[in-house]
Amino acid sequence: MKRDKSIDIVRAISILMILFYHGWVLCGSWALGVDVLTLFIKLSGEIGVTIFFLISGYGIYLSINNMDTANDLSFKKFIIKRIIRIGPSYWLSLIVAILFMDGAYYLSKQGTMNIVSHFLLIHNLFPEFHGAINGALWTMGVIFQFYVFAILLYKGVKKNKYVFGIIAVVFTIVSKIVIYKCVLPIVGQEYAFWGGRQLFTALDNFVLGMLLANIKSKNGKIKNNECSNRKCIIAIAFLIVGLWGLCKSGLNNGIHTDNISGYTWHSILAIILVLLMYYFSLLKLNYNTFVMKRLLWISKCEYEIYLWHLIMFNNLIGKAPFIKQLLDDGHRGYAVLLLVGLSLVVGGIFSNIFNKK
Repeated sequence: MKRDKSIDIVRAISILMILFYHGWVLCGSWALGVDVLTLFIKLSGEIGVTIFFLISGYGIYLSINNMDTANDLSFKKFIIKRIIRIGPSYWLSLIVAILFMDGAYYLSKQGTMNIVSHFLLIHNLFPEFHGAINGALWTMGVIFQFYVFAILLYKGVKKNKYVFGIIAVVFTIVSKIVIYKCVLPIVGQEYAFWGGRQLFTALDNFVLGMLLANIKSKNGKIKNNECSNRKCIIAIAFLIVGLWGLCKSGLNNGIHTDNISGYTWHSILAIILVLLMYYFSLLKLNYNTFVMKRLLWISKCEYEIYLWHLIMFNNLIGKAPFIKQLLDDGHRGYAVLLLVGLSLVVGGIFSNIFNKK
């Protein structure tokens, strides 16, 4: 199946947003001098992860559709293929975090279940384990649980994509209301992020990504509808303005809160982002430029970059004299750029190791 380079570019943008967000937070969360930039950086982690989920739905739909077209659709084959893809690098990152980084804290009788749940990719289901060992890895539990239900979701999208998409959005919003009204009063309001970032409270992200793949593909072959660059750019501009308004509303009213904003913010975000992805994919772009080639390389290495970046950031900020000196001298922006650059190099190395053909 030929890859859609426009989606790969979006994937690269999503990981860069997550890297810069985590670097910005860990280095002090300072105002950037331009209100719009500060607004977007505050929510770039949320936006980046939502794109991550959308693209997961997009890619998995095409993968299942390929198997279906070849009359080779099997849950066992599908899930084994996904485990082989995500497992080795994921488990190695856990082992390194536990044996050589701050994750050693969990090497105790009390931490056994935490470690076991991480290796089984169910850690995100437990409030006290969510974000433990490596704070970025809660997403991997959600992603793997999506794989378990992906074939059923695929069939729903294939049967009636728009109706199923609406059902997924409504289901997600209702799930969040139930979490905030019935679950958080029991486990504690401090676990609002945990409750709002489970498969059932992010289901629309994956389904909307699958819906986009269904619209753009036929029998596994990507097809772009006719649309002039001018029309696409106008649509993208309006959507970016909408995204700015949503981000401003989210910061004012909350995004993990027991109110209308908390119930609907991520769903509206996913709808805006999937429309942005659609119109961006219709642009006629030159992918042979220096910048595009670098972004396509980042997209290729995205998974390993994501797995390793946060434990690397924490380690360097806490222990590396050259990073600490930059921060002490007030050069936080340079520190973030350095951290991001190093994470790209490290992720590239691990990607080359795990993805050799």
